[in-house]
Amino acid sequence: MMFSKAPLTTIDDHANGSGSEAGPPKTSIPPTPPVIPSRDPYRIVVLVLLVLCLLGTAAATAAGRWLGHVLLLDLAVTLGLAASALITVALTQIARSRPDDSR
Repeated sequence: MMFSKAPLTTIDDHANGSGSEAGPPKTSIPPTPPVIPSRDPYRIVVLVLLVLCLLGTAAATAAGRWLGHVLLLDLAVTLGLAASALITVALTQIARSRPDDSR
């Protein structure tokens, strides 16, 4: 079997014409400045999760006392710990959104 020794070309070579150009045509597009959101987009997510954790804690506590089931009280403690972590996240988001007054 005999192989051809023709030069290899790419699709870009055929699109540009003869393939003698070094690359695609250069255009001068100014870089866009980074967009800094005025509000944290995850703030509402943290608040929804916090409300759900607090409601779940209250419901698990009430159901655990009413039914006398220890597993529901364990669930209430776990949801309470998750709520405390979410409170910390929410307070950190609020602190980051305020301007720095120490300067």
